Amino acid sequence: MTKSKLTSKQRRIRDLLISGHSMHSVARKLRLANSTVRGIAHNLEYLNEIRRIPGSSPTCISWEAPRPPATVPLGTESTITHPNTRYVPFSDGYVDKNDPEMCRVHTAGFFKFIVHTAGTMNGRILDENEQIMGEWTETVYPRGRADHKGYMTMFGDLVNFSYREGNKGSRTLAVWPKEIWLHGSDAAEKGLIMLTSRAIYVTQLLRRYGWRVSEPELRGKIHYAFNNPALASNYQKDVHIENAEVYVDTSPGESEVETENESNVNILAFLPSHIRALYAADKVMAGQIEVTQAELIEHKKKTRLIVDILKDHTEATELIAKKQTAELENQIYTHGRHDGATAGRPKDVMYG
Repeated sequence: MTKSKLTSKQRRIRDLLISGHSMHSVARKLRLANSTVRGIAHNLEYLNEIRRIPGSSPTCISWEAPRPPATVPLGTESTITHPNTRYVPFSDGYVDKNDPEMCRVHTAGFFKFIVHTAGTMNGRILDENEQIMGEWTETVYPRGRADHKGYMTMFGDLVNFSYREGNKGSRTLAVWPKEIWLHGSDAAEKGLIMLTSRAIYVTQLLRRYGWRVSEPELRGKIHYAFNNPALASNYQKDVHIENAEVYVDTSPGESEVETENESNVNILAFLPSHIRALYAADKVMAGQIEVTQAELIEHKKKTRLIVDILKDHTEATELIAKKQTAELENQIYTHGRHDGATAGRPKDVMYG
């Protein structure tokens, strides 16, 4: 789709969204109604200015970043799968971190960049909209090298970075991208891309200050953690067996079921819903059993009623039969007596 010319309001809202502001934050900052910002955001999506990643939480959008100037040597820019696409998560509401299907994607390590050109390191770091994103904080000199440290505030997280000048002339930039919460079904596919995107965003902002770096290299592993106390109770805490498929980590302050294997992510994500489905099926079955039991009880009641009616009917029939038999016997007895009396009279008396 050919991109239309945006109004100044649309541009301001787009720029704030891609800088990590939530819709509510944009509305407060620009003194607009939440519904207005939401409507413009939907229109920006239709115009292909931003794109949402389905199923992500917090909501994630992607944005086509400007291409680097032609004067920058090829291969010295930070790139990911799609070099000019930046994946930016922003919060559009409350994320339920206690949902056992939510996955906390984080690094056990950092992203390393080779520094080709070191820019300025003077205080605050601003984005393209002159918003303060972070600052250089201090320089330390451990073991003969210089570590220049700083941070950026990104999506509510403090993303730390450090420019290291080695004592043998090496120059590297390390970025710790913190963590991202995604639905478990998307974590393996999008987690690494989005964490890499955060690290790259740091270098994109530093570009404004003359920095040029290489592509990122992950030094460490991506970990996928689920807050699932029921499942965590079946594992030993803080026992990390080498090459274990799943283990429990308590370092965040609570027990998390964690894995480094992407193939296990979907299993852990869908396990709670699968268990809930089994519980639901069991509940339905229990309900059906209760209905069947109720029907049997009702059937027994009806059968007992029928038996009682038949019994009463039988007793009544027997009573009637006895009464009729008695009457018949009485009639026979009465007629017998009458016939006997007549037979004993003299003929002359009988006939006069």
